[in-house]
Amino acid sequence: MSDFDEFKQYYSLSATLMEELTKEQLAVVARMLALHLADYQARFGEIPRSDLLGLLGATEISEENARLLRDAMLTLVGYLGLMFDEDEDEDGTMH
Repeated sequence: MSDFDEFKQYYSLSATLMEELTKEQLAVVARMLALHLADYQARFGEIPRSDLLGLLGATEISEENARLLRDAMLTLVGYLGLMFDEDEDEDGTMH
């Protein structure tokens, strides 16, 4: 499976997960992602890529960008999944 195909699957999964979360839970995810980015910047410096937003609407994607998009959606899905983990009772049921 190509990196771009994986990106599309993770993108679809993220959309499904976001539909199930409350506005407050999505706000927590946004804050965690901001913290993740700030931690990265503190360790490795400012990220000089102002063109990243253009990737979401691009019609042609390089392999390097496909990997970046895939990894971004994988990170998002991971943080979204944490919200479901927090809501599980000890017996494994959601509340």
